[in-house]
Amino acid sequence: MTEEAPKAASEDHIDLVIRDETLDRERRTILTPHQVAELTREGFKVALVCWPERCFTDEQYTRAVEQRGNPQNFILMDHDQWREDPNCAKSIILGVKEIPRKPPGSVDFILNHTYVHFDHSYKGQFGSAERLARFAFGYLFEEEGASNSILLDHEYCTDEDGKRTHAFGHSAGYATAAMSVLCWAQKINGIPVGLATTSYNSKDEFFSLHTQEIEQAIKTNGAPPAAVILGSPRGRSANGAMDFLKDVNRHLNASDQISAEFWGREETAARQTDDKGLQGLENYDLVFNCTYTDRPCRPFANDETAQKRGSRLQVFGDVTCDATPDKNRLRFSNYRITDFDAPLLEVGPNTCAITVDHSPSLFPLEATLDIARQAYPHIKSLLHAKRSDLGLPLDSPWAHALEAFEDNMQVPLYAYDLGASLVRDDDIYLSDMSEHQRDAYLESVRLEIERNIKLSLGELHQLRPREERAFFYHVAMGMLRVHEFVEIAANNGHQGQAYDGPDMTNKIEAIEQLLSRKFNISSLASSHEVSQLHALSYAFRASLQDYTVAQALGFTSPEETESRILEDKVPSQFSLFLVYLSEAQQMALAHLYPEDYREEIERDYLTVKATLQTRTSLPPGFFQNIEAIIDTPPPLPEGEINTLSPEPVEDTNLEL
Repeated sequence: MTEEAPKAASEDHIDLVIRDETLDRERRTILTPHQVAELTREGFKVALVCWPERCFTDEQYTRAVEQRGNPQNFILMDHDQWREDPNCAKSIILGVKEIPRKPPGSVDFILNHTYVHFDHSYKGQFGSAERLARFAFGYLFEEEGASNSILLDHEYCTDEDGKRTHAFGHSAGYATAAMSVLCWAQKINGIPVGLATTSYNSKDEFFSLHTQEIEQAIKTNGAPPAAVILGSPRGRSANGAMDFLKDVNRHLNASDQISAEFWGREETAARQTDDKGLQGLENYDLVFNCTYTDRPCRPFANDETAQKRGSRLQVFGDVTCDATPDKNRLRFSNYRITDFDAPLLEVGPNTCAITVDHSPSLFPLEATLDIARQAYPHIKSLLHAKRSDLGLPLDSPWAHALEAFEDNMQVPLYAYDLGASLVRDDDIYLSDMSEHQRDAYLESVRLEIERNIKLSLGELHQLRPREERAFFYHVAMGMLRVHEFVEIAANNGHQGQAYDGPDMTNKIEAIEQLLSRKFNISSLASSHEVSQLHALSYAFRASLQDYTVAQALGFTSPEETESRILEDKVPSQFSLFLVYLSEAQQMALAHLYPEDYREEIERDYLTVKATLQTRTSLPPGFFQNIEAIIDTPPPLPEGEINTLSPEPVEDTNLEL
């Protein structure tokens, strides 16, 4: 069979840009050199951003294209060169992890391309509001000739059964298990816990470096560790953890084999307690959390589990790494994401957790080969669909990713678009301005909306929607914030007069009517509910401007608070404070849920409150002000039916 003759690109524009990754210690990519060569041979023009950390070198891509592809359709680019290149205006920008953060108002803040990567922005993760805001700006202020501002998250590229078409789940389970066993061995041996390198060129390199110390630990301990894998035996990540244990056992004597059990849905349900996690975890040395849910769930383990006397527990390997407090099965009060340089999170006197959220990078070459094999046919189909200008077929896996993006873009889009429209309609305030002043003012309002979504609606006290209604809270509060900004600006001239801020009650009804018409819904949150959430928002913002609160949370001044939040460098007390704010917000909405679930919400809130009181010196008035709001919930609007299921659905097709 003769090889097909190379084809030239039909257009000057570049179809695909494989960008560099910016997260520390990342080395993975999505496509191999041979796959890129095949794309160029089929007529697609591909640009590769030069990146020395990539597990495949730039030279390997160039050589593969020269040997098996069409060099005319391949180009090497410098970092960020594609942003200004007119031939990349309609390119697909392909990556592994989310793009780097940019401050609002910076040159690159607005996004105007089709991005394909794992973004972690659809469940209220830290930074998600800011990332989605950048796409919202790209949508609202699209540049001429650009390909629109779209995010196609790998995680949401699913088949007709809802199963992900490609994922790092197996690699994540394997790498997390490797770090966990190594951590256990080093703890037993009494040596400093750490990795010999932040990435291994191969799995064989890992075993050549660490098998001896694992053997020594088993000898010192008198027995090999016992492990339990929390997740379905059919799940990618659970299988990855088990495959590592099988591989390490091949390097050990028969008497030193590490045993492991799977606890799937039935086993965990039988051992689940209301607030103490799973019974029996204390009988294992290693626990691997391989369960994933997009709904609130009961914890498998918490502080009490990690601190139980007489427990064998040494290491929790968290493959899921879901930092959303109510969706992670490991509910430790100091939970945070760690990295390869310091992978351990101390959760008990002799217990730690591995919470590295890009663990597949431990074995970047194997992880890349695994994801490339899964993803390549779907990347190729996306390129064909993009070039055809016919859009994605309704049954395409990428159509599901696009639908997820559009659903999650509603919050920032309408907070910006409708909010800014309302400001433009405020003729009394804007009529005396010149056109230049009006444009500058509206731009400042847009920046203020973005800041509010980020600091007030996004990361500090997420509404964490558990049903469709919560979506409208986001929109309504975003619009209320616009009005608030306008009225505060209008009252800046009241010098010498006390001004406590605007009264928003006269705006709520109009906002409800507007949203009801736009979304064709029969009812929205009552005025009382929206007022209550607005009051919480105002109280939270005000608390961060209190010197005693800022100092108790580890900041030297209120001015430092905002700058460090924007830089994503916050003290541990503040992370606990964020959890408290989320729980308080949930308490305000607890009346929407079944009675047994309300009790769990209250328990979670009181637990976090007690921990915050113990670890910080927040003034008592802070808690009193918050509880004065959340202790008087409004009644459920008449005719509303609550369909929330208290039990989450386990999804083991994990992605990191």
